[in-house]
Amino acid sequence: MKYKISSVILALTMIFALAGCSSAPADASSSNGGNTNAAMTMVGVSVTGTAETNPYGSALESRLKEQGYSVELAYSGSGQQVKQISDMVSDGASLLIVESEDVNAVKKALESVSVDVSAVHVIALDTPVQSSSVNAYVGVDFADLGKQQAEYVVNALKLDSLPEECDPLTIEFVGDQTSGTQKALEGAMSVLKPYMDEGTLEVLSGNTTASSIEAADANAWATELFSTTYLDTDLNAVLCFGDQQGEAVVDAVFSSYQGNIFPTVVTAGNSARSVEYLSKHYLGMVTTTDTKSIIDNTIAAVTAIVDASGKPIHEQLTAVTAITTTDYQAALLDSGLYTANDDGTFTKNESK
Repeated sequence: MKYKISSVILALTMIFALAGCSSAPADASSSNGGNTNAAMTMVGVSVTGTAETNPYGSALESRLKEQGYSVELAYSGSGQQVKQISDMVSDGASLLIVESEDVNAVKKALESVSVDVSAVHVIALDTPVQSSSVNAYVGVDFADLGKQQAEYVVNALKLDSLPEECDPLTIEFVGDQTSGTQKALEGAMSVLKPYMDEGTLEVLSGNTTASSIEAADANAWATELFSTTYLDTDLNAVLCFGDQQGEAVVDAVFSSYQGNIFPTVVTAGNSARSVEYLSKHYLGMVTTTDTKSIIDNTIAAVTAIVDASGKPIHEQLTAVTAITTTDYQAALLDSGLYTANDDGTFTKNESK
């Protein structure tokens, strides 16, 4: 859909001008929880996956409509999200909730339609987008993620009780190409840096800023690491800050690693394959997040932005829950999130 940027900005400016000088119907407070600006606002929601697999789309649509907002919902896939964002703005959305399929592409899309806090307001959902176009981030507390992973590794490697004559243990970091990786690394380093300073722990690759690798490339990254830096040396631990990176690293351990010990690998998220690897003790830790909390925080962010005429509210963070080999049964199976199959695999119950 082609349109002139100036026309879009003009139309959006008119929307907010009307919102500022008009009042809602007398019964608006009863229909939208007291937010008298809701009826003036169209919200565009662009999320990843499908209606069956995404936990946010239909829930956000329902909650927003209950509060009086009009909603345009779209599920992205195969590079559709950039066009979805443009279409939503063209259709009159004055606020966007975007769960990024491709962070860099979304950033360019926002900038291409001159989205800023004076025109269209943007909430980045689940994945941070570093752009002046974004008013708020709602999702995982990545610093907390990194901290919990590091604390698990400290305990697993018994770093606090190593003999003084013990050689340094080794660790590597890998994250995806989002700003969440840097925050996760900062959280991890807040725990691990003292051990590095005293020589108990070291990063043989020298990469203490975390390799920026997508999940699809994590296997190749680990294979290269095992065939060079760790060809004749044991690797004790790998912290994976991105979804589905941990299982890719585990696959590389089986195919390429020549060390004498199996590395302690921890990862973000809980894909079906990572849960399988957790049950087999190939992974030490996965994570889960309270989806309801993120949805509640998103609705709160929408209300705050609309009521404040778009002033930035920064972050609404939800802590992750660490799941290990000792508690995955209760957290993932007894809860109904996953079903264990006879062949040792797991199936995620998408309604959960």
